[in-house]
Amino acid sequence: MNQIYHVEEFDEPRVESGARPDLFIGPSRDRRTILEVMAVITPPNDILVFHVMEARRKILDIAERGTTE
Repeated sequence: MNQIYHVEEFDEPRVESGARPDLFIGPSRDRRTILEVMAVITPPNDILVFHVMEARRKILDIAERGTTE
C-alpha cells in the first residue's frame, strides 16, 4: 500500500459484514490527486473496497488527528 494515513475502524459499518471500515489516504497512481479509500479488511487476505474519491478536507483532518501510522 502507498498510503500517507491509515485510520483503523474509522467509521460505523456500511456493508453486510458488520465490520467497521478502515480509512486510507494516499496519492493516486499518477500522484496528481490525494484519494480517500474506505475498505473492510478481513484477515488473512480479504479486502472489500467500497469507497474511493478525491480526499475531502474534513476527511484529511480526521486522518491527521487519528492516524495509526
